[in-house]
Amino acid sequence: MAANNVHENVGRVQGGGTALLAFGTLIEQYDYDDSNSDDLGLGRWLVMKFSGADNRAPTVLCGYNPCYTAKTGSRTSYHQHI
Repeated sequence: MAANNVHENVGRVQGGGTALLAFGTLIEQYDYDDSNSDDLGLGRWLVMKFSGADNRAPTVLCGYNPCYTAKTGSRTSYHQHI
């Protein structure tokens, strides 16, 4: 599962984005319908949920916080997220 900024096309390299990978027997417990990503389309976070016994459902969260920059008018990830 991966998420990236869907609002721009910058070519081969694009700053930001998140990814999670599950494999092996863990895939059998992966809850595709209940997992999701950043609803703004900026690729800031992902959530993978798994089914478990006795209503114990492990959840894995992956996210990032862009670094602050004082440059006004720049097209950095930080300014896009503001």
